[in-house]
Formats: sequence, structure tokens, C-alpha cells
Amino acid sequence: MSKKSKNAKLAKYDKILNKYLKKKECVKIYRDVRDGEADLLGVISGISDTFLQISEIHEFEFTGEVIIRQDHYESIRCSKFEKTTKKILTGENKLSKDSPKVTKLDLSGWASIFQELQKQDIHVIVECEDLKDSTFSIGAVVGGDKKSVDIHNYDASGRLDKKPTTVKFKDITIVRFNDNYSTTFRKYLKEPKKSSMKSS
Repeated sequence: MSKKSKNAKLAKYDKILNKYLKKKECVKIYRDVRDGEADLLGVISGISDTFLQISEIHEFEFTGEVIIRQDHYESIRCSKFEKTTKKILTGENKLSKDSPKVTKLDLSGWASIFQELQKQDIHVIVECEDLKDSTFSIGAVVGGDKKSVDIHNYDASGRLDKKPTTVKFKDITIVRFNDNYSTTFRKYLKEPKKSSMKSS
């Protein structure tokens, strides 16, 4: 494929994505990852050259927001099935001009995304599904640099880690936030256990 025809194809696809964004179409996004639940159902709420921001849907409810890379999905479907979902959401007053609520983010890069999430005090779930040993980090964004983000992770009991977890941008496959799990769990977090001092 020539460079010209390739650019024309990308421009056509961008036009389709922006149409879905403007019309608040429900779409099925197919992802191919090593580990985890890959496919997403939702409404595209933000687009950049690098990222898609999606309001995720589960059982006719908006369950949070998701960010994936533009180069990290196989295809996007908007068929009669997704249009039926949109019809139901609209009929239930869950999809309108003001709904779902969308977090405004600078989607130019991971660094700007996490900086804004940190500024807004939004806890995140960061997954690296394509690593040999996939990783899952959840908690507040507490720092980072041009190549990575620091997450104050906590375990399934709500116990915060003593030190932040550093996640490299190049390993991230999906980021979730404003979901019920993280917004609820954050209210019940516990401080890290103090190291016990042995007496001499």
C-alpha cells in the first residue's frame, strides 16, 4: 500500500470515529491482548491521534471511563446490536446531551492524561495485559515522568502499599477510572503496616 493510499485509509477511519463521537453511537471495540477481558462496549467520548476515551457500558449502565491506545484495537463495530443498546439507553434516559458524564482530559500523551487525573484526584486502574506476567495497579496517581507513572497501589484488603508502583507507559494497555469499584473502595483504604522493630 502506498503512503498516499495508507493516509487516505487512516483519514477515512478517523472520519468514522469522529462520526461515532458526534452521534454518541454505542460501539463494540475488539481488542487482542495476552490476558484479561479484551472487548469493550461503550460510547466514544474523546479522540486524539494516539488515544480513544470511552464511556464503558455493562448491562445498560455506564460503568466508568476507559482509555486505550489507537493502535491497540483490532476493529470497531456499530451494528444493529449496538444501535439497539443505544435505543434502550436513550429510552431509559441514560444517554442524552449531558449523559454520560465525561472527564475532560488532554489526550496528547500518557503523561498529560495522568497529570490531569492526579490534579482531579481521580483514582485509576492501570493494566499491562501484554506482559508475560500481566500487571494490575489501582490507586491514586502520585507522580511520574516522561516515561512512567507512579500509582499508590493497594491490595484486595484495602491496605496501601508502603511505596508507589511505577508503571512504564510503553507497557500500559488500558486505563480505567470513575468506575464503581475504585470510587467506592478508595473510601475504605488502610495505611501500610508499620515495620515491627526487633528488640536487641
